[in-house]
This record gives sequence, C-alpha cells and structure tokens, in this order.
Amino acid sequence: YDSIGTPETFLGLGGVTAKGCIFRNWEDTIFQIRGREEYDRSLDHLIIEDCFSHNVENLAILEGATRLGIVNRCVHDMSGGESFLRLEERSWGLPANVFVANNIISGTSDRGSNLRIHMNTHAGSVAYQHADWHIVNNTFYGHDSAAIITEGTPEPGNTVHVTIANNIFHGDGSEMAVGIQHEAGGGEFSLINNGFFGNAGGDSTGTGITPEENIGTIYKDPEYYWGDPIPIIPVTSGAIPIQGFNSTSFEYFGGGSVAAYKEIRPWVGNWDVDQSDTRTSGNVDIGAQQDDLTDIFPFLDWGGF
Repeated sequence: YDSIGTPETFLGLGGVTAKGCIFRNWEDTIFQIRGREEYDRSLDHLIIEDCFSHNVENLAILEGATRLGIVNRCVHDMSGGESFLRLEERSWGLPANVFVANNIISGTSDRGSNLRIHMNTHAGSVAYQHADWHIVNNTFYGHDSAAIITEGTPEPGNTVHVTIANNIFHGDGSEMAVGIQHEAGGGEFSLINNGFFGNAGGDSTGTGITPEENIGTIYKDPEYYWGDPIPIIPVTSGAIPIQGFNSTSFEYFGGGSVAAYKEIRPWVGNWDVDQSDTRTSGNVDIGAQQDDLTDIFPFLDWGGF
C-alpha cells in the first residue's frame, strides 16, 4: 500500500488474532506480521492469547508500524527455539503500543534471547515514531543467554519507552545467563519490581539506556508450588503448567506494583495465566501466576496432546 492520508494517522490495514492455539516442532516463525514506514502504511494489530508453543523458532516477530500488539497468557518452551517474541523496527516504522503480559517463557536459547527489543528509528521518517511497550507480569525461566536483549538507538524526534515490571528473570545459573542485556543504543526504560534469580552474568547489564529506573528489585530465591525448583511446562506427558510461589515464600506476595498492572489491564484483561487471579487487590505478585490448581481452563489441559 502506498501512502494514504496523513503520515501521522494509523491506516490500520487489518491484522491477525490467534487464541487458544498450540504450535509445536516448527523450524521457522509462526507469525511475522509487518507494517512499513509511517503510520499510514501500518497494520492494525497482532494479538496472541492463551497459546502454547514448543520447539518453535520464534512464536512471533512484530515489525514496523503497527497500532497494537498483544501477547498475553501464553506458555512457551524455548527448546530448539531462537526467541519467544521479537519487537523490531522495519523500514523506519515501529510498533506503537505493545503489551506482553502474563506469559511463562521457559528453557534455554543459545542463539538469541527470550525476548528481543530492537528500537532503531530513522530521522528520515516523515512521521515521528512514538512507541510505548509494556513487558509486565511474565516469568522468564532457565535462560542460558539474555532473557531480554534491547538494542538500537532512536533518532532525534523519535521516542521509545519500555516499562518492564513485575517480571521474574530466573536464569539457569551459568555465567552466560543475564536478566536484561542492554546492547548499544538508547531508549527510555523503567524497571519496576522485577525479581532476578540465577543470572550469574548480571541482572541488568550494558549501557546507553536513558533514563533507567530500577526500583523494587527482589533477589530472594523463589520457591515454586509443591517445592519444585522450576515451573512445570506442559509436554506430551500431559503435565499442566504450574506457576506461582509457595505460600511460605511470603516475600513475593504483595511485591509487585499495582500501578504497573493497572496500566495494562485495559489491554490484557484482569486475568493471569490460568484466568483465575485478577490481581485487583493490593497483594500483587510478581511473575505470571497460576494459583488455582483445581480449576484449570481447557486450553491449559494438555492431557490430549
């Protein structure tokens, strides 16, 4: 599509919505949805909710000018994969509003990261790019590289703000495991109430982030349900994904930011990964939570697969 109307207005040429899907053993990207330059060459949306992926190269790559991207309540096993999600500039365009929330991303990735954020924009763009991305209430577990890699430098006149709040970054304990790795570049980042565990390579590394707000960090090792040292990720054995903290580890209850969760609720809804915990009270936990083990919704019952 060539330019239509003013470049500051989202044309919204349609999008993709996937809910309750299972993706397994795919050697490429499941969804690669692309906008282009200014907003008037934009796509409207990419929404992925309640999905499970295993041994997949990338669940999704969200590129270029896009009005809205939501990845919510998904469980992703990194085995054999490169990334859970990539947010990227393309042809001077950026996704404008992105909400990555309530997901469990588990396993290792020796080729990339669980989530890659590329924010480069160009001064030659007709419309200034203003991106606002939220990475909230997710659990990144067992990574042997960086759970999140950020790179790219917004040019003057363009802004990229990323809120990273209430997440668990639980590496595999190796020296290569890093919570958040900032590569060369800039952008505005707010890190609020994140838990960093097992990241021997550093919790938040790199330079070029302006400004960086890092408050409310939690370091005490987590204790998962039933005393298991790791989340249970669904495989062909029919196991259900278990996420949440043992009630004896009271340090994590009420440790999250209510404001950070309320900020994303209009977009991702009230529900956690099992659609049972609304987090509307003052006791906001960090990470993707699954507290109700007796009332599992069908999309989290893997017994038939």
